[in-house]
Order: sequence, then C-alpha cells, then structure tokens
Amino acid sequence: MAAANPWLSACTDRPAAWLRLICFANAGATGRSTFRAWADVVPDWIELCAIELPGRYTRRDEAAHTRIEPLMAALVDGVRP
Repeated sequence: MAAANPWLSACTDRPAAWLRLICFANAGATGRSTFRAWADVVPDWIELCAIELPGRYTRRDEAAHTRIEPLMAALVDGVRP
C-alpha cells in the first residue's frame, strides 16, 4: 500500500496486487474521492491510487507548484519507488 508516500493516496489496500493504477483528478474534481467508487469494480490484482498534489487536500499545508516542469520532476521522483 502507498500510504507512506505523500504523492500517492491509496484508495485500495491490495498488498498482493501486481499493478498499480495511478489516477489524476481532473481540474475542479474532489480529488481522490473521484476514484473511490472505482475500487468496487477494478480487479483484485490492481491497486488503485490517486495522486495527491502539494497544496491540495491532505497536503494543503505544502506550497503548491506554480510551474509544471518542477511539479512533474517532483512527481516522477515521488512515485518512482
């Protein structure tokens, strides 16, 4: 499960999953809750995770990125492990 990673909000707890589906909420969406209903329909071999961006939801105390390049670099480093 990805709970220890601030970038990933684990919507499903599936330690045996061999595929992690990383989801991005669209602009104006309610964040990770957008994908909560998906947990009931994806197969057990998929761990469904939503991206948590700095400055939003559980990371609202962090500074939000204002440029896409640094955001993407940080995101890649954050989800790589």
